[in-house]
Amino acid sequence: MAPSVPESFLKSFRPETFDGRHRDTRAEDWLIRFERFCNAAGIPATGHERIHCIGLLLVDGASRWFDQLGPINNAVIDGENLTAYQVFKRKFRQRFVNANDAEEAFDQLRDLRQKRSVSEYVTLFEKYRSRTTHFDDRDAVRFFRGGLKPEIRQLVDNHPEIADDDINGLISLAERLDKMGKHERQYHRGYRPPHRPSHHNAPRNDSAESYPQPMELDAVRSHPNTQSKFQRPKSKFPSFQSKDEIRKADLTKGLCFYCHEPGHLIDACPVRITKKPVNSKAH
Repeated sequence: MAPSVPESFLKSFRPETFDGRHRDTRAEDWLIRFERFCNAAGIPATGHERIHCIGLLLVDGASRWFDQLGPINNAVIDGENLTAYQVFKRKFRQRFVNANDAEEAFDQLRDLRQKRSVSEYVTLFEKYRSRTTHFDDRDAVRFFRGGLKPEIRQLVDNHPEIADDDINGLISLAERLDKMGKHERQYHRGYRPPHRPSHHNAPRNDSAESYPQPMELDAVRSHPNTQSKFQRPKSKFPSFQSKDEIRKADLTKGLCFYCHEPGHLIDACPVRITKKPVNSKAH
């Protein structure tokens, strides 16, 4: 049930008059505003009350047209039972609303596409929609959805709770989605970043090729049993030291000239004995 309008507002509010000077969409806009006032004032649309009220607001050429109408009663038109006020609205539109303008507005509404923001699109959509005479909410939802940018339309399609005839809910949703950032749009699109399990807990897949990860390669290189002879350090001394400096250091510390370890000399070096003879001077 719609909330009631305070009586003080109805007493102070005066609906605008209509002179019928222009035969265009302004007549349809004025009729819509008049019906809003009647709904707020509780004036029923089933009888002749609204016809009498609208006669008081018509001036100049529109008033003279109204005086020539004569009595208006309920009627059956095109197989549809119409109240007296519905019959009056048909006559009013035939006289003051340009039929070609309504058809042109329908074509513009059908071809309308969002180019910038949703708000600008809504402004044009409502402008053309107000100029059409036979256009229900279900058609409005279909046209509005079809004119949205593909990205916004995809986000809207992820909200099936919007009814097929809820044009106001659809407009509010589209405007809200258009103002969201990139990450928020990904969430509404149902996007989730793919889970990448680590090599410790990843399921084994023998049918797929497996490549070592960077950390695994580092571990392999650091393990002495997996190093090749080209990866092992040839000397415990810095590379910038000459052979004479290394030999002098071994002599000072009593180290083997071959393996640079203490406790033996080069003739009894166990490392040298297990390998082929090399060109080296004896200690």
